[in-house]
Amino acid sequence: MTQQIELIDVALSFVPVSAVLFLMYRSKMPVTGPTISIARMLLQLMVVGYALLWVFQQASPLFITLLIFLMMLIASWLALNVIKTKTVVLFRHALISILIGSGLVLIFITQGF
Repeated sequence: MTQQIELIDVALSFVPVSAVLFLMYRSKMPVTGPTISIARMLLQLMVVGYALLWVFQQASPLFITLLIFLMMLIASWLALNVIKTKTVVLFRHALISILIGSGLVLIFITQGF
């Protein structure tokens, strides 16, 4: 079962974004940086979406599991970017938190609890 996101749904998601950009413009705030960030975010989401489509079309559960674990490792490392001193202990705490949180969500979504 593949769910398609319609173009109108994507366009509707830009209504609040456009409102914020308009308010920023009216308040004489710079809008170039946020506009570039929005374009970059859209591009990143499209690339990740197509990559995930490819990943979940693979037939090997082991490959998918390893890839999801790799994504969680990377997310754990990126979560430490907001602090100055990165330690193995903090990385382990971030990894455990992401594994539990994401794992539960993944189980609920895929198993329908």
